[in-house]
Amino acid sequence: MNLTVVTRYITAGSPAVRANFRNRIRTTQSIVGSFLSLLQLKQEEVEALHTSPTDPLSQAFFDVLVRVSEVHRNAKRLSLLGSGSAGLEVMEKMATYEENGYEIVYRWIQHECLRLNAEMPDITPILVKAVACLQARSTLFQILPGSQELYPPHGTGVPMEFLSSDPIRYINDMLAWIHKSLMSEKELLLNLLKACSPKVLEEHLQPSLALCLEGVCRPFKIRVEQIVENSHGPVLLYRMFSLMRIYTETVSSSLRPDAALYVTFQDLKELLSNLFSCSLNCTVNGIVSKFEVPKSDLLPVVSQQRLLLLLRDLLESHSLMPVPLSDKKQSFSMILSAIIEPLLSALSISSTHLTVVSLAVYMLNSIYPLRSVLCLYEYTDDKLEMLQAKMETHVSVIAEEQTNYILQCTGLIKLYEVLRQVDEREGKQSLASNMDESSVKSYLDSFRQFLDNPSSYLLPIYQLIVSPKLKESVKNETRNSLISVYERIFLALTNTEEEDKFGELSLVVNPEMAAKMLKEKF
Repeated sequence: MNLTVVTRYITAGSPAVRANFRNRIRTTQSIVGSFLSLLQLKQEEVEALHTSPTDPLSQAFFDVLVRVSEVHRNAKRLSLLGSGSAGLEVMEKMATYEENGYEIVYRWIQHECLRLNAEMPDITPILVKAVACLQARSTLFQILPGSQELYPPHGTGVPMEFLSSDPIRYINDMLAWIHKSLMSEKELLLNLLKACSPKVLEEHLQPSLALCLEGVCRPFKIRVEQIVENSHGPVLLYRMFSLMRIYTETVSSSLRPDAALYVTFQDLKELLSNLFSCSLNCTVNGIVSKFEVPKSDLLPVVSQQRLLLLLRDLLESHSLMPVPLSDKKQSFSMILSAIIEPLLSALSISSTHLTVVSLAVYMLNSIYPLRSVLCLYEYTDDKLEMLQAKMETHVSVIAEEQTNYILQCTGLIKLYEVLRQVDEREGKQSLASNMDESSVKSYLDSFRQFLDNPSSYLLPIYQLIVSPKLKESVKNETRNSLISVYERIFLALTNTEEEDKFGELSLVVNPEMAAKMLKEKF
């Protein structure tokens, strides 16, 4: 049946027949229209895709992109049903629309980001939507963070090179600028990607940050290397190293270990650490090699004062830096070992010509200021204990010499030696057969004179001890030693056997009274 016959049949038919045919035609048109809407775009939708990257994007544009994706999927299903080339043709056409649309989105994002205020970027909802839309094109999405147009230029200020005469401030300002830029870019990226899926955010945030600041790595590294090429002392190098260590730790939470900026920071931190260690060792060795011998006043020499000043400056710089606890302990240990051990060795070598007592006084005068410096800082307990043990040893040497001097002056040394000989021979304390009464009385009178004015019996070298606290320690140990010797002599004089010969001496000063007098006057 051809179209002419059908037309005559409908025209000649009754109104009911014509109405039936009209309904069938409308139904067919509706079905065909619905089918075609699944496989093609409307004219206004096609026109919406043809926009310039500089023109504002609207919600309608993104709706059309979604529609293009739906048509593409429908055409793909149609081609799988064996529709011939129709489905493939539609797929190719939609793919072209998609490619052009996403290219427009990419260019528009670049254009919009150029218009952002560097200090206070205003991220509009449509810009966030555009970035989220670009997730569907992984290639464009991955290269977007590296686009220079994405990041507006920061404000101009005084060039940092003007501060290059102050190395610490110069490096600190560069590091502060890099850190500020990193945080700004991170905030910008978080705002741009907030509509993206968590997986995309996790995968792209840190790599994008690394890409953003990759260009600053080489200029920064060159500037730092130029600074350290000049001759700088260990204190300045240590402060530079501390700054690098702080900022390396700070950026590690935002960057991956393989990020160019993080690797640059790590390399510079390692460089400064090695330079500091080398400079510190060279400086200490240079001072130690010219270490002076002690003078007659037995005070610390100039070289020691230089080492103490270096130690104090390093510890002061270290204590002011907010570095991690583990790093701080490690650095303290390295600094203390590099200075204290060579210093103690130099003190011993330079004082070999001194007498035992002079050596003890000189070592006390030298170790005490060192210990005073260490007391001001944390993580020095091990060294403080070691120095305290050395000081106690030298105090004992001086106290022993002072005790022997007093025993010699009063004559008690002879009584004490007799007691030791008698003990070795007879196993008990006895003076009756070894000492006469007049000698014992003379020695006890001399000791009583000492108790009345003990300060006059101090060794001249005692006055060379600088620290009043150490002087008191020597006196305390001397008192204890004297009372211990005197108590033994007193017990020997007041036992039953001795009272027969030394009865008149039984009223000599007892040890308790002697200890009290010494504590008051000595």
